[in-house]
Amino acid sequence: MARTVADLKQEVQDNSKKVVRVYNPDTEDFTVKYDGKPHTVKALDFGEFSFEIGNHVKKHLITFLLNKRGWHPIMDRKRVEKEIKFE
Repeated sequence: MARTVADLKQEVQDNSKKVVRVYNPDTEDFTVKYDGKPHTVKALDFGEFSFEIGNHVKKHLITFLLNKRGWHPIMDRKRVEKEIKFE
């Protein structure tokens, strides 16, 4: 199904209003910068972010956990994604 530019613009606008929660399953706080500003998810807790920042935090948290655990970045990615609980 083809999507129009107007559809994509509407989706971006809708997503900018969404708030998402990201769970940090690690025992230490996780901080990542977005647009030069730090965003932290406390250990074993949820952080609330705008949709765009939440996706950024999720991506970097997954990479951080994979590296910390010494897991394969491709083979084990889905396994870590399930732990993070992006809602």
